[in-house]
Amino acid sequence: MGRGRGSNAKDVVVRSLNKLFDAHIAVNSTGKFFEGRLLTSLFWVEEGKRNYVLLKLGSAVEKLFEPGAYTTISVSERASLKNQSFALWLHSYASSHVSMYPITSRRLRTLAGYDGPLSRWNAELKRALKLLTDLPGWSYVWREGKLKISHPLSSTQVKWKEKNIHRNGAVDR
Repeated sequence: MGRGRGSNAKDVVVRSLNKLFDAHIAVNSTGKFFEGRLLTSLFWVEEGKRNYVLLKLGSAVEKLFEPGAYTTISVSERASLKNQSFALWLHSYASSHVSMYPITSRRLRTLAGYDGPLSRWNAELKRALKLLTDLPGWSYVWREGKLKISHPLSSTQVKWKEKNIHRNGAVDR
């Protein structure tokens, strides 16, 4: 996770998982709707020096992860981005779209939750876009003050696109 192995890192993970456990969510995906708790249980297992957590998804949530109901994200692409947190976030954001709508820098900044200086934001965005375009098949274009990122489609996105082309005619890519 890019964190150290000390007790502080463990505390961060524990707090994050407890927030996840307590969270109430609403998800609408491919015609399926779920509202409630994401997790039904957390099991903390300590075996000597090794600790791990077993997470149990709610049975209704599991249905959201049936084939075609989610987007896969390339683990190898993410690994090549190393610990560049904003590049990783931007990768996830763009990867979750079959065809990303053009977006202003200001809106992207809001979605990313960035509240630092604008000059730093511009540098971070430029650096993240450079890292993404180093990935095979990734590109971006600025047009009329809006950013559009293109990327290779995952297998689930290809299936979704094919299904929706037949259903609705052309799908912009």
